[in-house]
Amino acid sequence: MVAHLRNIFVLTATIKLHINAAGLSGNRSIRLQFTIRAERLNQAQDRYLWDPNTNFYKHVMRDNSAGLIRIVDREEIGFVPWMFHMPDPSRSSAWSRLLDPQGFDGEFGPTTVERRSAWFMFDAATGCCHWDGPM
Repeated sequence: MVAHLRNIFVLTATIKLHINAAGLSGNRSIRLQFTIRAERLNQAQDRYLWDPNTNFYKHVMRDNSAGLIRIVDREEIGFVPWMFHMPDPSRSSAWSRLLDPQGFDGEFGPTTVERRSAWFMFDAATGCCHWDGPM
């Protein structure tokens, strides 16, 4: 299951492609099979990636993370599930962070981590990369 978490978005897109292809060809059995797989992925996404304490999707540390620990801060990648129409509408509160001045709202567009995070622009003053600030 953990290996699937890293690729959950690609898997979902692929499964939806199979669902559509099966629908176009009239193959109900294959369509049902992939519809069930898509639902299982949605359930795994919510179970492992949704943080109910912050109302946001967060990625999980690498596979060797025995506890499947989510990162602490909100990162922009948490919006990706909506690209694939995966989340339930009840998860839409996450979008309030996008225009929040202490959230992802930035002068030149969304930041990659929220401004309230201790990691926002963490190494920027040392000339390091800006992965944690403006995109």
